[in-house]
Amino acid sequence: MRARAALLSVALASLAAVGGCARGDPGAAGARLAEEARRVTVTVGVPEGSPTVYLTGNLDTLGPWNPSALAMQGEGRQRTADVAVPRGDTFEYKVTLGSWDREGLGPSGTVMPNFRLVVRSDTAVIPDIVDFKKDPREYIADWRAPGG
Repeated sequence: MRARAALLSVALASLAAVGGCARGDPGAAGARLAEEARRVTVTVGVPEGSPTVYLTGNLDTLGPWNPSALAMQGEGRQRTADVAVPRGDTFEYKVTLGSWDREGLGPSGTVMPNFRLVVRSDTAVIPDIVDFKKDPREYIADWRAPGG
């Protein structure tokens, strides 16, 4: 009889939690998210003199893939941003100057593949952005330059 009462108690508690989530109860949904999400701090190195740098990625909170989704903090060569990522999810992201025309470039001067991180705990990530795509108006203004 005790085992049955304990099982009923657990079942009722589970139903209450599910009901809270279904009704949009922020306490129930928030508690679940807090248990599952991990804070990821993304730190990037950028060229000196870079204007506002933005983090974009596959998370709903970042657009998804909105090139001006989240302005990163900091000045100079180091910029940071904190995002909440569900534990176990693969977080894919890139860095821009606010548009896809101004995406971050790697050491070879080309667009890099998405950065990828499987989130298992709070994490710091440090990719280096060597440069950003030039503003298209710069290419048009100097149309006779090599490669233009």
